[in-house]
Amino acid sequence: IQSQNLVLLVQLSSILLFTRSFLLAMQSVLIGSSNMKVYVIVNIIQKLTSFITIILFVSLNWTLYGPVIGLVLATGIAGLFGFFYIRKKILKRIEDNQSINWKCLPKIIKKGFFYSLISVVENIKYEVFILILTILGFYTDVSYIKVGLTISAVFYIITRPVGISLFPIFSKYSWKSSLDRIILKEVFQYSIKFLNIFISPVISFCIIFSFSLIPLIFGVNYIASIQFISIFLISFFPLALGLFALPLFFFSQGYPGLALLIEFTSFIVSSILSICFSIIMGSFGFVIGISFGPFLGLLLGILITNRKFGKELFSNTKNSILILVIANLLCGSLFIGFYFFNFILV
Repeated sequence: IQSQNLVLLVQLSSILLFTRSFLLAMQSVLIGSSNMKVYVIVNIIQKLTSFITIILFVSLNWTLYGPVIGLVLATGIAGLFGFFYIRKKILKRIEDNQSINWKCLPKIIKKGFFYSLISVVENIKYEVFILILTILGFYTDVSYIKVGLTISAVFYIITRPVGISLFPIFSKYSWKSSLDRIILKEVFQYSIKFLNIFISPVISFCIIFSFSLIPLIFGVNYIASIQFISIFLISFFPLALGLFALPLFFFSQGYPGLALLIEFTSFIVSSILSICFSIIMGSFGFVIGISFGPFLGLLLGILITNRKFGKELFSNTKNSILILVIANLLCGSLFIGFYFFNFILV
């Protein structure tokens, strides 16, 4: 690497890899000790801190290093919060009860294996995308994808608490029981409807008003990133259509391998298509390739669900798509009204 700027960027990314690994370790301990509320708090701290710090640094004209520094601070602060909680609450409890049943260790490893793999994929996939961008020579777009991740933090602030609430409910009931099946079906469909109502309008709003919001929040230096970030945000629509609820459902019903298959397939498809499309269309093709992965992952999840559990879970897919269309129409109407009003004033 000849450029001094790129050397510093790689060094910062190395620090980010350490802080992210530290955060992941703290999250694993919290999950293993059944401190799910604290786990949610740690995730929210990470997302809010990254959102605030990245906007702050970019507004100070740190357009290249700002997003990476913001992510380093966010993962570091959230990890430290989890560490101090574990040290004060969990380790103290272990000291009071020092007898450990090591016979349970194989079961713990077996149950946590697939979840750990999914966590690894979720935590490294965007770093892999950034690495691919760097290898392909799209250095400017590295900061663009960081900004896109900052905006997407708003979506995860909504989904994380929902996920923590869904998993205990899914785990409480069994699909093998006809009575439980009715409850599981209703909870699954309500979760998709809830996420659709609350996330779809937010995603649509961020995409439609991106050319106004991005320069306003991140500065005029990011005007060129509007098209890139808008396409990148489209890849989050599958979360509202079932991609978020499906892994939780598979885990709770004893099929963690299916959850891993969906996540891994989405990641591999995004990686391969991003490289293929970038050869033809440059960085714009790269982000289009990324966006294909989640949609194909959702399609695979629906096919697996229909074959394994029947078509009951996704029997209201038309309603979900309708909500998505309505959200886009409302945001589009707001967009037209906003610019028509500005046109009259001018």
